[in-house]
Amino acid sequence: MELTGAFLPGDDDEVHDVVVWLGLLGIGANNPGVARALRLDAEAERDLLHRVTGGGLDEAGLDTLVAIIHGLRLAVCAPEAPMSVARAADLLDRYVRSRVTSAA
Repeated sequence: MELTGAFLPGDDDEVHDVVVWLGLLGIGANNPGVARALRLDAEAERDLLHRVTGGGLDEAGLDTLVAIIHGLRLAVCAPEAPMSVARAADLLDRYVRSRVTSAA
């Protein structure tokens, strides 16, 4: 199951997009309009994750997957020694394969 393209950056330009997204998260803490837009985006992302995993994860599993994706996004954007996008993609793929397979 390939989630990388939809949920993790694939190259340096997309890493820059994630840096912008991280900045918006900070702005959303004090701006209700931005917070609402981010919430709607997060809900859509969660729905998409549910569909692409074939409904193979319960609510706790989806929460965990979202947290892992957010952590991997942060890791590839680290200012010092960022994780490679290839490593992040591999880790996400391994987790999803093990979790969705064991949940089925």
